Order: sequence, then C-alpha cells, then structure tokens
Amino acid sequence: PPGDSPPGDSPRRRVDDARTCKADDTSATTLYAPLREVASANAEHWGERCVDAPEVVHVVRGDVDAIARDARVSSVERLTDDELLERKVRAVSNPAEVDAFLRRWATRRGWRFGRVVADGVSVTEQRRAFCNARVVFGMHGAGLINVLWAGSEGRRWLIDVPPGDDGWFGEVCDVNGVGYTRSITGHLTKDASYATKFEGDRVALVGWTRVNVRGLERDMERAGVGVEEEEE
Repeated sequence: PPGDSPPGDSPRRRVDDARTCKADDTSATTLYAPLREVASANAEHWGERCVDAPEVVHVVRGDVDAIARDARVSSVERLTDDELLERKVRAVSNPAEVDAFLRRWATRRGWRFGRVVADGVSVTEQRRAFCNARVVFGMHGAGLINVLWAGSEGRRWLIDVPPGDDGWFGEVCDVNGVGYTRSITGHLTKDASYATKFEGDRVALVGWTRVNVRGLERDMERAGVGVEEEEE
C-alpha cells in the first residue's frame, strides 16, 4: 500500500536495509530518519482512513495481566529478576491507571485517546493507528518510533519511561522535529536488563516500570507537552 516504502524501494529491500543497519549497530538517525520523509510524502493516501485515529496514544508492550496469571502472581511487579529474564518481560505494570490519566489529559484538550499494541501488527495498520498522533507515550522500545508516522498539523511529542537509553530516542526525535522527554519522576522501575549481542544490541532490555501518573503529569508540564509554540 502507498506509504509502506519510499518510491523506487520495494518493501523487501526496505526490510533488508533496516535489518542490516540494526545488525551493524548503525546510529538511530541513520536507521529511522527516512521514515518521517516517507510519512509526509504519502500522507495524501491516508485521507479519510485517518479521521478516527487518536491524538494521544499509549503504546503497550505485552499483556501484563496475562503474564501475571501465567506466573501465578498478583502482579508482574512480584516477579523476581530470574522470572523477568525467563519471560522477557518489559512493560508498564499499571497500564490501566496510565490509560485513565492520559484519557483525561487528552479530553481536556479536545483530543482523543487510544491504546495501541504494535507487536505483530502490519506496517500499514501501525501507520493508520498513529497518523493523527500528537503525543505518544510508552515503555522504551521500537514501537515508539511510530510517532514518525504522525501526519497531523502542529507539534508532536514522544514520552518514554525506562529501562532503556533516553539518548537513543532523543537523537531520532531531534532530527525529525519531534519533542522528546524521558519521564522518571516518581516511577518505580525494576531493571533486569542483561548484556547480549542480539541483532547488534549490546543489552537486552528486561524489566517493568510502575508509572506514577502525578510524576508523569509533572514531567509533561515541564517539557511543554501539548503546548504549541505560539502559546509558550
């Protein structure tokens, strides 16, 4: 479909190129900078299909309730480091509370809220889910790069929480005109990441973060999330 790859590039070539960049540990800028150009060039093809997409998006990694049930614990927060490593858990442990906060925050601005699970979803479906995005929040991970598909007018922001390298997304956002902030105020993080050499990554990120929504709100206010330049 239009927008899935740049003109003259087949989807197969784009996937292979991305894999090569990742394996060679190429910088985030080299790997993801072209996506914003692709999104802008193909925005006209999205049209009416983008009308109902939310402006505020929570990118969710995994089903933490299902993981807890499978482990026979009340919450993933009760998993030990070894259990986290075994299940490769990396998620926000209180997604429903975060959803409620972001929905209220979006409503006050006349925006819509949506939760998106990007794992296993096609590029086209991801593009459509993020095409109106103004604010994208989630646990540090590749799914957050979908902020670059945002075709709406006005400023865009990306907010992530640890574990993960905040400098990585900061670089990507900077070259694509997206505001970026790492939210850490008041959150409780259990980081069980470990050294590896998987697809070029030096560390496999494993762990959970219980988000303090009041701390998240303060971090968003300090970063000017939701404030247009002319209003500052």
